[in-house]
Amino acid sequence: MLTGMICVMGERDLDWVGDRVVEPIVSSVFTEEERRGLCVSLIWGLELRAGDGGAWEETARRDGTLWWVWVKFKLRPSGEVAQWRLCAAGELDDLDVVRQAAFDLGGWVEDWFCETSVGWGQQRHAQIPSLTEE
Repeated sequence: MLTGMICVMGERDLDWVGDRVVEPIVSSVFTEEERRGLCVSLIWGLELRAGDGGAWEETARRDGTLWWVWVKFKLRPSGEVAQWRLCAAGELDDLDVVRQAAFDLGGWVEDWFCETSVGWGQQRHAQIPSLTEE
């Protein structure tokens, strides 16, 4: 379900965030059937901006500027798109920051879901994963 785009940091970092943070939150809000029409991407970048036709473009540079971890959501077939800036890439090694980012993402996914065509008016609660030292 989660797909990563070209990144500067490390693909393993994106995999960890996807598996340990994003996937549990998305799975707790969207049903299995609803997830079939949902594409979630994790992206390293500076900013995301809408391009022609609603396509999202990565506008990040490789010049040492502060990179962020973005989560992008797209619902098919409606084409609804949304994104959330999770945390700075350099903060992924701080478990307290990642826990707070997971909590914030969970609240945002709850709010976004009830505004989509799939979940219009429904209130669902995200289960925030308990992140522990490995």
